[in-house]
Amino acid sequence: MSSSSACTSSFGQVCAHSVGFYSTSSTSSPFNGSVVDEMGFLKSALRAGGPYLCSLPAHTVDPVLHYGAATTHQIEGYAAQVLCDLQLQYQGIRLVGRHSKVDPEPQQVTTVLVRIPNQPQPELWLRAAKDVHQLLQRHHYDRISVELIETDMFNGIYCLPVESSHSIVPKWENIVHQIMTRYPNKDEWVGLDCFRHGTSTNWSSNPVTVIIRVSKTSEKSFDADARDVHDILAEFGEAGVDVLFMKDATQPYVRAVPFEATTGSVYPGVSIGIHQSSAACSTLGGFVQLRFKDQTDWNTYAVTCFHCVYSPEVHHGDHRIDHPAPQDLRTTIASLNQSIEDLKDDYFYTSKAEIDKGKDGWLSDSARHGYEATLKWIRRLKRNGTHVQKCLTMEHTTSAMSLPEVA
Repeated sequence: MSSSSACTSSFGQVCAHSVGFYSTSSTSSPFNGSVVDEMGFLKSALRAGGPYLCSLPAHTVDPVLHYGAATTHQIEGYAAQVLCDLQLQYQGIRLVGRHSKVDPEPQQVTTVLVRIPNQPQPELWLRAAKDVHQLLQRHHYDRISVELIETDMFNGIYCLPVESSHSIVPKWENIVHQIMTRYPNKDEWVGLDCFRHGTSTNWSSNPVTVIIRVSKTSEKSFDADARDVHDILAEFGEAGVDVLFMKDATQPYVRAVPFEATTGSVYPGVSIGIHQSSAACSTLGGFVQLRFKDQTDWNTYAVTCFHCVYSPEVHHGDHRIDHPAPQDLRTTIASLNQSIEDLKDDYFYTSKAEIDKGKDGWLSDSARHGYEATLKWIRRLKRNGTHVQKCLTMEHTTSAMSLPEVA
């Protein structure tokens, strides 16, 4: 099948960092079942649209400067009209600028961004995206892309450590040895890791995934390689583990503090900082156990950067630390607040105004369901924000973790 330049451009960005994926367990992975047609429109289990979509993660810039408020409202109204005609529920519609965080486009991509409930309907989403795009073209809005994306996917992909109780952990060293021994061509490989990787805010719900990072300049597909690696996993009784080949890029695996990390438990992969100090911040890499000569007991030590535990003079000798670091908690609170503001778009307030009128108001069933779903999500974000704020307040008076004295 021949492909247009729009298709090539769109596919290159949408799949910029996923170059091979294999799974027998994940039905809604952001890397599973993605198809880009000859018009440049993407169809997948978590996202659909075109003719040009940024790769994820992506910045969302609001408002789009070269459109006035009236024009923006009109464009968003056209999109809402199509979605209502298709009886497709949504949680928000905004005309925004989108910008890939990795390998960003020279200019922001003007996009009608539609957040939808976490209920995969790839065929319907694709139809909706094309119908919205065609309607905009009929009204001479020719350079606007359309993106429908599940709310969880919009909020981000989480990449967090696998719990020590998982069956793959004691086998991991042998699995790595087999992969490295049996794989014939590793010239483009730059990393081999295993994480829980997915869009769910519930850490344990995301599938365990072997992530193989390859050179950013690589141009080959690694789908066959992903199947080969999965065969090795199956030999070790881990057929339920996914395999993802992705291009190497400088981006943090943990962009915000996971909710579970604010419960007072130790959480590898999350930041730590000197107690009541902004002098330094690092990451809790994990733990090692050491047994010294002439000792019978094993000693457990946390692994992190030296600057994080070597306190400035005012704290010298005090090795208490905050986990997570206060700055990351503040960043997480700001992110949650911004997400709440993003959800409260014009359609949210319009729906609220009609509902507040009581019997004198009118709202379609689809719009009412969309409003209620958005309201439910806002309440959840507020609860999480309140919990993180309590954690931040607590760290001003106590420490979440204590490290042994170091020389």
